[in-house]
Amino acid sequence: MGQAFSQLGQAFMLPIAILPVAGLLLGLGGSLTNKAAVGAYPWLNQEWLQTILKVMNFAGSAVFNNLALIFSIGLAVGLAKGDKGTAGLAGGVAYLVYTATISGLLQLFSPKNTIDTGVLGAIVIGSVVAYLHNHYRKVELPQFLGFFGGSRFIPIISSLAAIIIGAIFFIIWPPIQSGLTSAGYAIAKMGSFGSFLYGFLLRLTGAVGLHHTIYPMFWYTALSGTADVAGKTVVGAQNIFFAQLADPNHHGLFTYGTRFFAGRFATMMFGLPGAGLDVMLHLGIDTVELQGKPFTMKVKEGDKVTPDTQLIEMDLKQVKDAGKDTTVMTLITNSNERVEQVEDIITSGQLVEAHNDVYSVITK
Repeated sequence: MGQAFSQLGQAFMLPIAILPVAGLLLGLGGSLTNKAAVGAYPWLNQEWLQTILKVMNFAGSAVFNNLALIFSIGLAVGLAKGDKGTAGLAGGVAYLVYTATISGLLQLFSPKNTIDTGVLGAIVIGSVVAYLHNHYRKVELPQFLGFFGGSRFIPIISSLAAIIIGAIFFIIWPPIQSGLTSAGYAIAKMGSFGSFLYGFLLRLTGAVGLHHTIYPMFWYTALSGTADVAGKTVVGAQNIFFAQLADPNHHGLFTYGTRFFAGRFATMMFGLPGAGLDVMLHLGIDTVELQGKPFTMKVKEGDKVTPDTQLIEMDLKQVKDAGKDTTVMTLITNSNERVEQVEDIITSGQLVEAHNDVYSVITK
């Protein structure tokens, strides 16, 4: 169970990784093309500069306007155990079918209402697609349907599942949306205690790598508030914040919602020097009894090292002559505290030479 939670948390990192860059493009482009900003800083009123800033704004908006689609594709790719390209394609197709199903049902039965499940709907679609992909990507169909077997079957079955999920969400989402809105109003009335609950949930789920599932709910759903900006109803703290930045007629900022994406940046920016990994090297197997004779230390305790610094030298011939295995093991002793994900760069049995990267580590 813990491994499954960790895998889900890692999968969230893929779509979330694009948000900082998109946020910078949207934030700078929106705020610096604002008429109020141009009036306050006349040097911004350069045609070429305003063109660049507006393009930045459009580029950042493209990401946030399609955030749910990106999450659906990213989760499907992140949770897939193989053939991730097919999983990503199926995730995108399934989400489009899902939204089209809800839109069609609204036109038929409730034309005056709207339903936007946002990131939560995308999480459901991405997870379902990944499940179908992992279980059926090698399915064999009857010979006359053989062309649609294997990985080609995944977008098909995912689209059919998306129709069912869309119909379900058409029924259940209005009360869920109402509940999220009510919860958002309740949290707003709690003041500082509401901020504490958000932080508590964030740290509680961080223990199993699921903290990435918490803040999108506060950033992009009614849980963090709803506001009218430039004549449109905007939902979610970050969406509201960026919409207000781009609105030339708005004065002030959505300070209530910004508390859900503030407060941790000091540790993110300046806590890095203390976020090291404790790595232990074990040279050879059962070589302790050799009393260190085949090994020559090249550094001493307290020395500063770089990626090019040689730490130790091992006499392979001497180790082999003693009948010992020359396997070198690297152990990260504080991996539970510091490591988010480890990705192998070399494959089993591959020859490793000096300066070869063996694996990459993504820290928490």
